[in-house]
Amino acid sequence: MQVEKKLTLLRHGEAAVGMGQSGDLKRKLTQQGRIQLLRLSNLLEFEEMHFDYAVSSPAMRCLESLEIINKEKRIPKVEKNPSIYDAPVMGLLDIINSFEDTYSNVLLIGHNPGISHLVGFLTGDSSIVFVPGMLVRISFEFADWKLVSRNSGRILEVIQ
Repeated sequence: MQVEKKLTLLRHGEAAVGMGQSGDLKRKLTQQGRIQLLRLSNLLEFEEMHFDYAVSSPAMRCLESLEIINKEKRIPKVEKNPSIYDAPVMGLLDIINSFEDTYSNVLLIGHNPGISHLVGFLTGDSSIVFVPGMLVRISFEFADWKLVSRNSGRILEVIQ
């Protein structure tokens, strides 16, 4: 079993304007949002960054972002989790703590303000505020996702 876990947090790409919660869930990526994610996908491929599990908010803009990132279908397990949408930090932490320990490199696609607050909570660095299409990689020096907690992670990389 891996001794290190890596969590990559991605805010969806730029999205069209929507109205109300049901309209918000249906918001699609704009053309600029698609370009952002294609560029990011190409960079991840160039850096040979691979994930063994990806979990996404069910919002259309997040699912489209995941589809672009996973264009080559290289992520073995992909799921959507309704709890990610509009989740507070502790809700996101519950999701992370429930990851199977067989996964060592996980991609989570979500929304602000939750993922920005999550980075601050996990790393102690609250200066990072996600813009659309931004990615932050965090490492944890243990093999059990249940041990992820406040200030337990270290930022490896920020890509925007």
